[in-house]
Amino acid sequence: MPRLTAGSHGRLEWLLVPAFPLSVAYLLAIRWQLAPPGFAPIIALALLPTAYILVVVAGGLGRGRAVRLALAALELAWCALGAAVVGTAIGLRSG
Repeated sequence: MPRLTAGSHGRLEWLLVPAFPLSVAYLLAIRWQLAPPGFAPIIALALLPTAYILVVVAGGLGRGRAVRLALAALELAWCALGAAVVGTAIGLRSG
Protein backbone atom coordinates (compact mmCIF):
# COMPACT_ATOMS: atom_id res chain seq x y z
CA MET A 1 0.00 0.00 0.00
CA PRO A 2 1.52 3.35 -0.96
CA ARG A 3 2.24 5.72 1.89
CA LEU A 4 0.14 8.87 1.93
CA THR A 5 2.07 12.09 1.63
CA ALA A 6 1.22 15.65 2.56
CA GLY A 7 0.17 16.36 -1.04
CA SER A 8 -2.22 13.42 -1.28
CA HIS A 9 -4.54 14.38 1.58
CA GLY A 10 -6.62 16.77 -0.54
CA ARG A 11 -8.53 13.88 -2.05
CA LEU A 12 -9.56 12.71 1.41
CA GLU A 13 -11.01 16.00 2.63
CA TRP A 14 -14.40 15.11 1.13
CA LEU A 15 -14.86 12.62 4.00
CA LEU A 16 -15.37 15.59 6.33
CA VAL A 17 -17.87 17.48 4.17
CA PRO A 18 -21.14 15.49 4.14
CA ALA A 19 -21.53 14.50 7.81
CA PHE A 20 -22.69 17.85 9.17
CA PRO A 21 -25.15 19.02 6.48
CA LEU A 22 -26.63 15.56 5.95
CA SER A 23 -27.12 14.99 9.67
CA VAL A 24 -28.80 18.39 10.02
CA ALA A 25 -31.08 17.54 7.09
CA TYR A 26 -31.93 14.18 8.67
CA LEU A 27 -32.67 15.74 12.07
CA LEU A 28 -34.90 18.34 10.43
CA ALA A 29 -36.71 15.60 8.53
CA ILE A 30 -37.36 13.85 11.84
CA ARG A 31 -38.55 17.11 13.39
CA TRP A 32 -40.95 17.75 10.50
CA GLN A 33 -42.05 14.09 10.65
CA LEU A 34 -40.87 13.39 7.10
CA ALA A 35 -38.63 10.51 8.20
CA PRO A 36 -38.91 8.04 11.05
CA PRO A 37 -36.17 8.34 13.69
CA GLY A 38 -33.48 5.69 13.52
CA PHE A 39 -29.83 5.34 14.41
CA ALA A 40 -28.64 3.86 11.09
CA PRO A 41 -28.31 7.17 9.18
CA ILE A 42 -26.41 8.86 12.01
CA ILE A 43 -24.08 5.89 12.43
CA ALA A 44 -23.47 5.79 8.67
CA LEU A 45 -22.59 9.49 8.72
CA ALA A 46 -20.26 8.97 11.69
CA LEU A 47 -18.28 6.46 9.64
CA LEU A 48 -17.00 9.24 7.34
CA PRO A 49 -15.02 11.23 9.93
CA THR A 50 -13.99 7.96 11.58
CA ALA A 51 -12.48 6.77 8.30
CA TYR A 52 -10.74 10.11 7.90
CA ILE A 53 -9.23 9.87 11.40
CA LEU A 54 -7.95 6.37 10.65
CA VAL A 55 -6.35 7.52 7.40
CA VAL A 56 -4.72 10.56 9.00
CA VAL A 57 -3.36 8.56 11.93
CA ALA A 58 -2.16 5.67 9.78
CA GLY A 59 -0.77 7.84 7.01
CA GLY A 60 0.85 10.59 9.02
CA LEU A 61 -0.20 13.36 6.65
CA GLY A 62 2.25 15.95 7.94
CA ARG A 63 1.42 19.64 8.35
CA GLY A 64 -1.97 20.51 9.73
CA ARG A 65 -2.51 17.02 11.07
CA ALA A 66 -3.72 18.25 14.46
CA VAL A 67 -6.22 20.62 12.88
CA ARG A 68 -7.65 17.91 10.64
CA LEU A 69 -7.90 15.48 13.55
CA ALA A 70 -9.65 18.11 15.68
CA LEU A 71 -12.13 18.85 12.90
CA ALA A 72 -12.88 15.16 12.44
CA ALA A 73 -13.29 14.75 16.22
CA LEU A 74 -15.69 17.70 16.24
CA GLU A 75 -17.75 16.04 13.52
CA LEU A 76 -17.80 12.81 15.52
CA ALA A 77 -19.04 14.76 18.53
CA TRP A 78 -21.76 16.28 16.36
CA CYS A 79 -22.81 12.78 15.25
CA ALA A 80 -22.95 11.69 18.91
CA LEU A 81 -25.18 14.67 19.67
CA GLY A 82 -27.33 13.73 16.69
CA ALA A 83 -27.63 10.18 18.02
CA ALA A 84 -28.83 11.58 21.34
CA VAL A 85 -31.45 13.67 19.54
CA VAL A 86 -32.59 10.63 17.57
CA GLY A 87 -32.82 8.62 20.79
CA THR A 88 -34.96 11.34 22.33
CA ALA A 89 -37.22 11.35 19.27
CA ILE A 90 -37.61 7.57 19.46
CA GLY A 91 -38.44 7.85 23.16
CA LEU A 92 -41.03 10.54 22.57
CA ARG A 93 -42.70 8.56 19.79
CA SER A 94 -42.94 5.42 21.90
CA GLY A 95 -44.86 7.24 24.57
